[in-house]
Amino acid sequence: MSAVSPLTLYLARFFSVGCLLMCAAMAARPAKSLSAINSVMQSEGIVLSLGVITLAAGVATIIGHGLWNGVLAIFVTAMGWLMVIKGLALMVLTKGELARLYKGLGYQNAFVPLMAGMTLFSAVLVVLSFTAA
Repeated sequence: MSAVSPLTLYLARFFSVGCLLMCAAMAARPAKSLSAINSVMQSEGIVLSLGVITLAAGVATIIGHGLWNGVLAIFVTAMGWLMVIKGLALMVLTKGELARLYKGLGYQNAFVPLMAGMTLFSAVLVVLSFTAA
């Protein structure tokens, strides 16, 4: 097994720990989290700003990393592409289209199980990223 690059380790740790903490915090306070998300979605300026930041982070990840060899590298590059897709969606879709998208995904009804699952998934990635050599 080949060694994992320092950049892949750093980004895998950054993304996995960040996701773990965010998802656990949101799962612990679902009503407050959903209320905050709904509030943000009402401001086109905030949604556009979040889209720009998310798109920039995704593009930076893809340009700086862009590797598909190994579990951690795939995770990091996939996160970059997901950020690009999400950033573009936030910038291009209207408030109503975003609301329909989230409603169609059943986001509010499945919020706690989704956050719990993502917390578990992130915890596995944290362990993998901190035990990789």
